[in-house]
Amino acid sequence: MPFDGVGFASDDRVSKLDQVISLLATPDKWCKAQFKTLDGRYCIRGAIRAVEGAEILRPIVLQAIRDVTGIRYLRIESFNDYPYTHHGQVLRILARARQLVLSGWTADVAPVAGRSGWSALLRALHNSLSRKPVQPSDRNICPHSANVREVSLEGLS
Repeated sequence: MPFDGVGFASDDRVSKLDQVISLLATPDKWCKAQFKTLDGRYCIRGAIRAVEGAEILRPIVLQAIRDVTGIRYLRIESFNDYPYTHHGQVLRILARARQLVLSGWTADVAPVAGRSGWSALLRALHNSLSRKPVQPSDRNICPHSANVREVSLEGLS
């Protein structure tokens, strides 16, 4: 059916990515260290926020950054503001993000309901650590610890 909603989320993401690409189309429309400058330039995250796509585009853009650069950034701003990031890379990232949406890519990890940011990260870390308790035999502080002698501090005062 034409209005059954199938494919709508994908179309919305593609539309928002196209708007972001339009906002950052030329080097004089892109900036670093600010979401938006007084003269109307945007960073990647600022352009995403301008089209109200922060929640739906963030994981896609982060995956695109990973795919293009081979580096896992936790924040879009970290990539955008990296000293060696240039406008050509930004456009390649956005093109890759668009390709991911069209191919049906989804994030591997679903967000925890009601949690975001550091609290979700700490909860995930806690859960992963609490699954397998560390045994005393697993604790190897330093591989060279066998070469370290215990020193008595008695009599030094």
